[in-house]
Amino acid sequence: MANASIPSSPHHGEKNRRTGCLVWVLAVVAILTGLLALPYLLGRVLLVNDRLRPADAAAALGGDAGSARMEQAAALYREGLVQSVIIPETNGVADNGMRESQYLLNQALAQGVRYRDIVITEVDATSTWGEAVAVRKLMLQKGWTSVIVVTDPYHTLRAKLAFQRDFHPHDLRVSVIHTRGHWWRPSTWFLSAEGRDVTVREWIKLLGQVLRLEQYEWEDFSAVRGWVRLAFPESPG
Repeated sequence: MANASIPSSPHHGEKNRRTGCLVWVLAVVAILTGLLALPYLLGRVLLVNDRLRPADAAAALGGDAGSARMEQAAALYREGLVQSVIIPETNGVADNGMRESQYLLNQALAQGVRYRDIVITEVDATSTWGEAVAVRKLMLQKGWTSVIVVTDPYHTLRAKLAFQRDFHPHDLRVSVIHTRGHWWRPSTWFLSAEGRDVTVREWIKLLGQVLRLEQYEWEDFSAVRGWVRLAFPESPG
């Protein structure tokens, strides 16, 4: 005689429904958490701040109209962590119309760096990779083996990768630190148009560096810039 099927308990069905709802709620929470954390992670990955060790020189990378990079490099010099300050020649022009390298030289002198301890690279650099090459050639000429690179927070990862790639065959050591009190933060970059612009630009340049496309400029990606501004429009007022 066949056994009669036992009807499922209504309580059992209710338990399954509750379990299913709980799974959906947890999945939604996980997705929302991931979406909220993504901007921070995109910013945090870009940030490098190596432990400071004494080095032969500090290199204040170009593109710093506010001279914050030079201020940090000069501070390392005054603290005795480095003996010289390197200024990569970029042929750039400061806000006051002065050649950027000369402007940074004046800034270094004003902040206590002796003239004889300031060196401007002979090789012109138009990119982070170019600055790494110029600094490396100078270091080999001087017999130096270590340098502390100072740059903006969002630029530290790309700078570290560029310098490491160029320095490795020559057994040179590089540490990278970022400027103090900078407006850019990995947790808030996406809240302003300027923050979004520099962060997306940095990721594009980082990808270009990894793919050995250093010759391309940010202006070549105008379509991406337009998309970013469409996705994150300016708030009124």
